[in-house]
Amino acid sequence: MSKARYIFRMDDACPWMHHKNWNQLEEIFDQYGIRPIVAIVPSCRDEELLVNSENTSFWTQALAWQKKGWVIALHGFDHVYLGKKCGLVPLNRKTEFAGQPEDVQRKKIRDGWAILKGKQLEPTIWIAPAHTFDRVTLQCLLEETTIRTVSDGLSRTPFKRFGFTWVPQQIWTPRACPSGVWTICLHPNTMGPDMLVCVEAFLKKHHSQVTSIVDLNEVVRSWSLADGLFEKLFLIAKLVKRIASWLKMRGGSH
Repeated sequence: MSKARYIFRMDDACPWMHHKNWNQLEEIFDQYGIRPIVAIVPSCRDEELLVNSENTSFWTQALAWQKKGWVIALHGFDHVYLGKKCGLVPLNRKTEFAGQPEDVQRKKIRDGWAILKGKQLEPTIWIAPAHTFDRVTLQCLLEETTIRTVSDGLSRTPFKRFGFTWVPQQIWTPRACPSGVWTICLHPNTMGPDMLVCVEAFLKKHHSQVTSIVDLNEVVRSWSLADGLFEKLFLIAKLVKRIASWLKMRGGSH
């Protein structure tokens, strides 16, 4: 059985991000030659992401990431949630896109794309805030951008669906996994020092298995019922974990 391969992804890059955490992760990734996906919010208005003073050199920094092989992703437009639809990936019920009118989605995608392109960035990946987007979102991406890859979905290997290549994103903490392609999604704006230690320890052991999303060589197959089954099992396991955590908390309160 082939070894697992890992992709690192960092969400919520913007001028007001947690500069120290991002810089420390960059040092770690540079040490091991890691080229992550970096999800940039073009016009951030989400107050929860405004964690530091504005870095006026942010766009220069983002361009430097791109020049050394980091993969730029369009991460919504302003990261402000407008509804409670989950869309195509049933992980959350808060959304900037899913269920919104086509004209609203189209303008957000067109304007976000224009902002990144105006900063000389070349976004090649779509990442929706909270994983929530729908078929309308994808149609707008097809018509307004050249993006044809989504970093999302629950599967063990990449697949094609609705005109896009989906590279699944399944875990949020670095850990050893069975064979497949596993995207590890980090949130540097909210992570504590323990996560930085975890990332470095993981890379010391598994850095040879970490790849860039642009270096995936396997033939991307069509979405299948097996992917649907994986998604259902994943969601059931997540629900069981939440219930177990809740029961543990209830037990500790008595």
